[in-house]
Amino acid sequence: GPFGAIIVKDGKIIGAGVNSVTSLNDPTAHAEVQAIRDACLNIGTFTLKDSVLYTSCEPCPMCLSAAYWSRISKIYYFFTKKEAAEI
Repeated sequence: GPFGAIIVKDGKIIGAGVNSVTSLNDPTAHAEVQAIRDACLNIGTFTLKDSVLYTSCEPCPMCLSAAYWSRISKIYYFFTKKEAAEI
């Protein structure tokens, strides 16, 4: 689907991702996970403490777990899961 996510720390975008599940044939390549991977690479650590995840859709359980393990502080989303299913 048409999903995207960014991670912001101290007012600066440190990571971005788009849904790449079908293009990569990777069921874990959701926009949120891709953004977390990008942010960790960009800042050189697996801890994203004090960072905020902005995403186009309510995160699934896998993405929420990834945000938890990376210690993202807040998550904001635009569409609920139900609304996204209607797209």
